[in-house]
Amino acid sequence: MKNVVLVALLALTVSACQSTETTQIGTRPQTTLQQSAYAQPGSQSVSPAIATAMFSKMCGGDRSNVATQAAKLGFVQHSTFKTYYHPKLNLSVKLRDGECSMVFASDENPQKLHQAFRANESQIGKTTFRPSLIATSTPHYNVHVGNS
Repeated sequence: MKNVVLVALLALTVSACQSTETTQIGTRPQTTLQQSAYAQPGSQSVSPAIATAMFSKMCGGDRSNVATQAAKLGFVQHSTFKTYYHPKLNLSVKLRDGECSMVFASDENPQKLHQAFRANESQIGKTTFRPSLIATSTPHYNVHVGNS
């Protein structure tokens, strides 16, 4: 009987740990978007592959489901400013007036990053890519897509 209780307790512990397991792009899918007045980006630098995947998922296609997509990717929305922040990656997404922009930190070559976004334009639309004015040791970039 003691072993059965121990196994059941261990199974509950493992399942609780699995609910916060980190994936390459986000955390395990959530069903509701978390909001916080203290939301801010994480500290991990972003690779071109992850940056373009996040941008495609958050800013590509029909943006009417962005809150659902943000929840699935583990974003937290700032309750006042409505910006979506990834808690692990140094990355944020903002939607305004039908436009979508993403700011992220990356140690990658800027030309390589720009090329990665240009390669996705057939799926997302014409993007604008430029260095961001955020002054830190890791360069930040802004990528933007309009409502066209």
